[in-house]
Amino acid sequence: MIDDIDMRIIQLLTKRPNATINEISEKIKIPRSTVAIRIKRMKESEIIRECYYVDSSLISHDDIIMGLDIKPENLIEVISELENMEEVKEIYMTTGDHVSIIRILVENKRTKEIIEKIKSIKGIRNVYPAIVQKKIK
Repeated sequence: MIDDIDMRIIQLLTKRPNATINEISEKIKIPRSTVAIRIKRMKESEIIRECYYVDSSLISHDDIIMGLDIKPENLIEVISELENMEEVKEIYMTTGDHVSIIRILVENKRTKEIIEKIKSIKGIRNVYPAIVQKKIK
């Protein structure tokens, strides 16, 4: 169960993912040991996960966010195939304009090839790729 203290820790980590236990403790005014125990518990229950942002432009890669229109009868098979693609880093089931949104990290020279590969998956009606030029927040 998430309480007010957990939510304060989560909110701070959302704004500053690399905040140390000391920084969190000082900011929300609770003991370091309490922060450490709560973060450990939330990691074990996968409420929070460690995450690193890679600036893809510095390693000759494209970071692509892609909306997918998927036929309902093929949804499970499409998601399964996407999960097995090394280039697909994140998969989200969504409401709104697309059934799913994925995030891909791929070498610049393979961007078109990977987009075409995803387009060709049985059950995908259309793809809407957008190359991330700069992460702002």
